[in-house]
Formats: sequence, structure tokens, C-alpha cells
Amino acid sequence: MRPSSYDLKNYILSVVHDPLAVAPFNSAFANYGFANCKDEADKEALVKVYKLYFASKGADPGELHKAYIRGQRSLYLRRFVSLVNAPSKRDVYSRLLRNFYPLAFWFVSYLNLARVHVILTGL
Repeated sequence: MRPSSYDLKNYILSVVHDPLAVAPFNSAFANYGFANCKDEADKEALVKVYKLYFASKGADPGELHKAYIRGQRSLYLRRFVSLVNAPSKRDVYSRLLRNFYPLAFWFVSYLNLARVHVILTGL
């Protein structure tokens, strides 16, 4: 199964050609900030960030998904989209780009458990 960031990319590319495109799939909706939107302006702000991201050199849906899992989506996007760094927009994008649920904690816990297993079993 491919990461939901590919669904996000398909949605963003469809919005470029059709502003009335259907909302992204549930996983992309929840994982990439759309569930944090309070109104249409928030949605448009997120679409703008992701449009700029996917249009930038080096944009990689797989890396975006890894950043989401680590809880570093906002930090990752800042490398590609200067808008996220704008002082006047920082609070808005911090709210929109926060993780919906704490996958980062569980992912790190899983990695630590896997390391302990390797140390104990030698596998």
C-alpha cells in the first residue's frame, strides 16, 4: 500500500486543473492538515503550500510521508516553501500542519522496541 502523501499529490494536481476538485481521500485529509481547517481560507492556505511544495525541485511524496510519521511535516515543508516560514503566517501554518494524532511517539517507541529486540536476539 502506498503512503497517503501520493493521494495528497493527486488531489493537489487535480486542484491545479480544477479548483472545484473533490476533497482528498480520508487518509490524506486527516494526515496532511485538512482536518485542522476551520474554514475555506484555511483549506486554500494548505492547498497553496502543497502546490508550492509539489512544484519545487526535490519534492518527494515518500519523504513528505516520512516527515509526517516523524511528526516533522512543518519542519520538512519549510525547506521547500518559504511561505511556511513567514512570521505573519507561522501560527496559522503551525496549527494547520500539526499532526492529527501522535504517530511520531508510537513510531519512535516502535523503533526503540525494535532496537531492543535486535540487541537481545542478535537479529
